[in-house]
Amino acid sequence: MKKISSKDEITVGFHSCKNIFISRPNDIKEVFIKKSKSDKYRKILDIANKNNIKTNYVNDDSFFLLSKVETHQGIMIIAKKKKYLSEEDLKMQLKHSKNKEVFLVIDKVDDPRNLGACIRTAEGFSINGIIVDKNNAPQINETVKKVSAGATEYMNIYIVSNLSRVLDTFKKNNVWVYGTSGNCKNYIDNYIFNYPLAIVIGGENKGLSKNIQKKCDDLISIKMTGNTESFNMSVAASIFLYVTSAKKSD
Repeated sequence: MKKISSKDEITVGFHSCKNIFISRPNDIKEVFIKKSKSDKYRKILDIANKNNIKTNYVNDDSFFLLSKVETHQGIMIIAKKKKYLSEEDLKMQLKHSKNKEVFLVIDKVDDPRNLGACIRTAEGFSINGIIVDKNNAPQINETVKKVSAGATEYMNIYIVSNLSRVLDTFKKNNVWVYGTSGNCKNYIDNYIFNYPLAIVIGGENKGLSKNIQKKCDDLISIKMTGNTESFNMSVAASIFLYVTSAKKSD
């Protein structure tokens, strides 16, 4: 395999690769399939052949050396990098915002698996967009895409450089900003949300930064009834997105 161009990216895993074949097959340059998996991925191989995409069959020992990912599921593709959205794109979307829109804002995240899980959940609940601070989050790499199960292909993902400014933009456009906190008694199950809204999730270790907390219209908590003190950030995000999505119809 030749050196990957800076304009290209690697994607591994069945669902992630399949969704690129569905959403943007013309961006795919090469496919790598582990020899023992070729029958399982016959439909993908058929699409590759129809689109004249170069297909390579790789043995078990070589696949990890190529993908650099242990849980590659025996499939990898090289494609043009997906272009993610910007703060300016978000401003344009908010100009046409509807009453019941829901956004997810991630204050800080270190683990790419948590980021991938948040993206998967957000897409699963048809959330209108997820905002990621490029200075306090992993790049959307092979691990993020694989954990998202291909949701990165369909989710509106805004990569921004100033989260505080983005929250100001939300408020200027009449979007309510709710922060998540383990230190308040506004519990999510009984809370009455205003829409459109943005849920701000804090990082794995310290939660929301004080500056971001001050920007929020209110802070909301999940009531813990067991011995565990808190949920993983991606689990907390799932709960908040489920509840706020379900309450849109109330």
